[in-house]
Amino acid sequence: MLVSSHQLAEVQQLATHAVVMNHGRLVTSGPLADLLGDTDTYRLQAEDTAGAADVLRRIPGVESVTVRGAEVIVTAPNVPSRDLVRELVTAGIGVTAVHQANRSLEEAFLTMTEGDSRHAAR
Repeated sequence: MLVSSHQLAEVQQLATHAVVMNHGRLVTSGPLADLLGDTDTYRLQAEDTAGAADVLRRIPGVESVTVRGAEVIVTAPNVPSRDLVRELVTAGIGVTAVHQANRSLEEAFLTMTEGDSRHAAR
């Protein structure tokens, strides 16, 4: 079945594959999981976010660490979340939650089309 929609949150809930078009041009297509990507990013809630960020930055394989409010966002390809948590707990930092961060289809679309000058406000 083919569905054409601007309601990307609904498409994300229904589709297994997607075709992304912008101003009548094909941007990309493929399995939704491939288009969303970013499965190596985790959102951690810890008792000491600054301390957690310092510990996480020292772990081999960690590419980026950002503190955003009460969360620490860490991108670590090929590093299981359990290893991240183990390092934090070993350092004496309590971890209250860990979630794999997934982009929404809308976020992915905006990333894919942000360089298109026709998309910018006039």
